Amino acid sequence: MSKVYDTITFERDDGSTGKVKSLELEDDTGTIRVTLWNEDTEMEIKKGDILKIIGGNIEFDDYSGTNYRANTNWNSKLIVNPPIDQKMEEVLSEVGKYIKPVKITDLSNIEDDGEEVDIIGRVVNLYEPNEFQRDDGTTGLVRTAEIADETGMVRVSMWDSKAEYPMKEGDALKIENARSRLGEYQVDLSVGKTSRILKPTEDEISNLPSLQDVESMLYQTKKIEELAEGDRDVSIIGRILSTSEPNQFTKSDGSTGIVRSIEIADDTGVVRASLWDDQANAPLKEGEAIKIENPRVNLRNDHIEISVGRTTLITKAKEDETSIPTLDEIQDKIYPPKKIEDIEEGDQNIKVSGEVIDIRGNKILFEMCPNCNKRVNWVDDAYICDICGEEIEKPNMLMIIGLMMEDDTGTISMTFFRQSAEEVLGMTTPEAEEIIAATGDEGSLEEKVGDLVGRQITVIADASFDEYNEEIRLNAKKLVDVKL
Repeated sequence: MSKVYDTITFERDDGSTGKVKSLELEDDTGTIRVTLWNEDTEMEIKKGDILKIIGGNIEFDDYSGTNYRANTNWNSKLIVNPPIDQKMEEVLSEVGKYIKPVKITDLSNIEDDGEEVDIIGRVVNLYEPNEFQRDDGTTGLVRTAEIADETGMVRVSMWDSKAEYPMKEGDALKIENARSRLGEYQVDLSVGKTSRILKPTEDEISNLPSLQDVESMLYQTKKIEELAEGDRDVSIIGRILSTSEPNQFTKSDGSTGIVRSIEIADDTGVVRASLWDDQANAPLKEGEAIKIENPRVNLRNDHIEISVGRTTLITKAKEDETSIPTLDEIQDKIYPPKKIEDIEEGDQNIKVSGEVIDIRGNKILFEMCPNCNKRVNWVDDAYICDICGEEIEKPNMLMIIGLMMEDDTGTISMTFFRQSAEEVLGMTTPEAEEIIAATGDEGSLEEKVGDLVGRQITVIADASFDEYNEEIRLNAKKLVDVKL
């Protein structure tokens, strides 16, 4: 037995249900497709078994590859692993040497789409199933997993009923009749209707590494300060310092995307992570220790950032992986305090304390284009985006609060955006919108903003050079403390 395909259930014209299963038999002269029906499909049979068929019919089959198939029927006799003479045993034993799973690293030798292979490996990364609409209007289901053995890792797409197979990270699987899909840089596997997902035997996984060993082999664990532009197959472990709310945007093809920013830190530094689409809705909270495997590492504005998309996995760090400092310890180390006179252009994540001595402007909500996230203008009774060149029916609202802060060494301008602005004002953007809408006055919150004057505040901020005013200013990232 060189191939065993999964059973397919079908409905007959009279409304009854039938079953059909295909096999492939091989001897020293060639191969032939075998078709089993109904009760015969329930036979316990596996690759490498010897099958004896008595009473099969040889029929023309344009899809078999050999133009013929052996079709069984109600009076066919099927015997699994029958007694055979020594000569036949020697012949079939030689044939059976080639009926075995391939190593994952050998998939790179495949040159054609649709080639069928078997693999045995351990589930390293497992993603949630996704529904999709086919061209005929029916709903399909697909689930992606990354499976590895001691030689490498392959991305596997499981379709429809195969997407519902119960599995979890760390499980060992045997997949038969997976079809190759040639990508630009790698070979992926597709597991469809006739593929089989099985639990391997103890002998088959005797040399399979543990999940921890596989991850150590596949991913290079790095500290945040060690990340470099273009890094691939890296893993980082850290604590979440801050999170923002997911933001929707319109992609170039007109579809809607979601992005969310978080900051992750370990005892060596901080890195900003952009979470895209489904990853943006991951349940994450500040202080939580997480592991991120296989992110894209980019350089943006001279700072390393990571991008978390569909090929990246975010999980909670295990107890034996959380030997990183506590959130308070990390903050004390990575947020160095600075006096205003010592602040330099490009300073990141500095802790600054001082007294609010003035508020800059009375407008705190600004209309933004939902497509490009740039400011829109009110022109002829409509919001117009100069970048997109379109009329915007309902702009997004961005909260911005500017103030002047002073300590015993000098003064500096500081701006709070979005979540940090909500923290310093003590209300959300929608709440501020409601107040302005109720009063009809954009300056109606001026008094509440003005209450900040005279207060001592401590913030985490980045420093940049304001070319218009020719001065260094702070962009506040997090409000640490407010005192009278």
